[in-house]
Amino acid sequence: MLRMMYGMEESDDFRRKNYSLIMARPDSPLAKYVNDKEHIQKYAEMMITESNEVIQDDEEFTLQFLNNNEITLETRVAYIKALEAMIQSLANVTLKDLWPILLQEDRVICSEENIIQYFLYADKTISIELSEFINRFEGKLDFASLKNKHGNEIASAFLQGVSKCMDLDNVHYKNILQSTKRHFLNFQIEDLDIDKIKILIDIEAIHMSKDTLEFMREYYPDNILHFIKHNVAEYATDDVFGSSVDFD
Repeated sequence: MLRMMYGMEESDDFRRKNYSLIMARPDSPLAKYVNDKEHIQKYAEMMITESNEVIQDDEEFTLQFLNNNEITLETRVAYIKALEAMIQSLANVTLKDLWPILLQEDRVICSEENIIQYFLYADKTISIELSEFINRFEGKLDFASLKNKHGNEIASAFLQGVSKCMDLDNVHYKNILQSTKRHFLNFQIEDLDIDKIKILIDIEAIHMSKDTLEFMREYYPDNILHFIKHNVAEYATDDVFGSSVDFD
């Protein structure tokens, strides 16, 4: 099709960047034909088949393809699975049903903003696909500006969400929480792994108080001494020291 209309020599780009090559000339008869709602679905299926599951479209045209509601969800998922390019911003993909597959296929940059966008999409939880996406990332994430960018409510919800997520590996768990520079004034989260509680204590994410001390004694007795040692000054105050602690 491209050879006939544009005189292009056949190459790997014909198969791998077919949509980009066509849409690079948006006013051409071929681009208008392909993008017509009567033809785009058939073209998309043919293009994916001919790509041999290797698609290297430019991000601009990748987003144009993924945001085209005339293409079925199934076809767009198949496109993502063949895609080699990375999407910079998850928010640029308007159909949020595609977000999980973008994370699962690692076709979106693992950035702080993309993580927050997915966190909000997942009802303010660190879902399994999000935790696995983060765990595959080899870099270090920094959420120091989270409150300034998204406000206190989302920053607090993110602290809760990450703290409760046992699927995050310990390195990311510690780095993310430490980078938020936030802590619990009244810690009341049950059923955390012992190593996760130790991390929260080590990075001083749990504020010492009488209520928190009693909660830790009841639910995390194996960590209570470690918690006190990290908060000796606070523990020695009248408000906290008045609470009896059984170390047996």
